[in-house]
Amino acid sequence: MTAAPTPDAPAPDASVPDAPGPDSPTSDPQSPTFTIRPYRPTDRAAVERICLETGDAGRDATHLHPDPRELTHRWATPYLLLDPEHAFVAERHSDSDSHSDGDADSAVVGYVLGTADTRAFATAFAQGDWAEAAGGTSLDEAARHEHAAHMLESECDGFPAHLHIDLGEGARGGGLGRRLIERFVRSLPPGTGVQVVVDPANTGALAFYPRVGFERRSQSADGVVFGLSAPRPE
Repeated sequence: MTAAPTPDAPAPDASVPDAPGPDSPTSDPQSPTFTIRPYRPTDRAAVERICLETGDAGRDATHLHPDPRELTHRWATPYLLLDPEHAFVAERHSDSDSHSDGDADSAVVGYVLGTADTRAFATAFAQGDWAEAAGGTSLDEAARHEHAAHMLESECDGFPAHLHIDLGEGARGGGLGRRLIERFVRSLPPGTGVQVVVDPANTGALAFYPRVGFERRSQSADGVVFGLSAPRPE
């Protein structure tokens, strides 16, 4: 999905992990462990908070958005309401021996979300029926249509799905980004290519996506488009 970085919107794909490492949890008993699970409605506040705290090219954007919905209602909340089956969270557990869902010592520290069909999502986003479930939105009809139009400027034919991924401080590195993307891809219909748009100033993200299988496709003022082709049938 594309969107020009403006005071009212974060740079695309604001935060991604550092260089990926092993995908398995750390074996250090003093270190936190991380698990990935499907999104639950009770995670929404945590997802919106991470979106805001990473919304300025990976840095905290809270001071840029007196109304956080100007950011979260473009890049997070509608996905949770319209396509929750493609949303997953990374959860940190303080006790390495206990990481079941709902652990009292666990916290959501990152997420991946998106859609399998960018064109259909853009239409639903612009229509705005999701806003009631969101508790109201600060995006008027013109703003929704403008943002939806940006989604359709990238390569929707070859890569109909798109995703957004954000990890908070302390959760980057160690392979969480790779694991989240793999989980998202597995949620898509077989044969679905996926794209992501990256802020050209986000050097970490530009280096990350090729390492997890994405190919650089194009670049515009809105960002750099990377595509991950659907696996070929064996």
